[in-house]
Amino acid sequence: MSLIQKSRASIRAELESAPALRAFGSGWISGVLGLVLGIGSLGFVLALRFPGAFSMAELSGVTTSAVFRPVLLGIMLLAYLSSVLSMVLRETTGPAPR
Repeated sequence: MSLIQKSRASIRAELESAPALRAFGSGWISGVLGLVLGIGSLGFVLALRFPGAFSMAELSGVTTSAVFRPVLLGIMLLAYLSSVLSMVLRETTGPAPR
């Protein structure tokens, strides 16, 4: 099994975990929020860097706005902080690192 397949299986298992493991304070909510915001911000960065391939005419009005880049930076920062919070709150299930 390749690394990508293992990663996809791990992410899918986390997203489909039992309701008891998704309780408030377990880090699951912040992890999903960090994942969604991270993927969304990656899409917007790709649309900024390669507008011919990853953008459309309707989006050009939004991406040229003066507010867009600071908002994108805020979304990226919120994704990072949510992911860090998830890692802090999650219990380790595997063996302790050496």
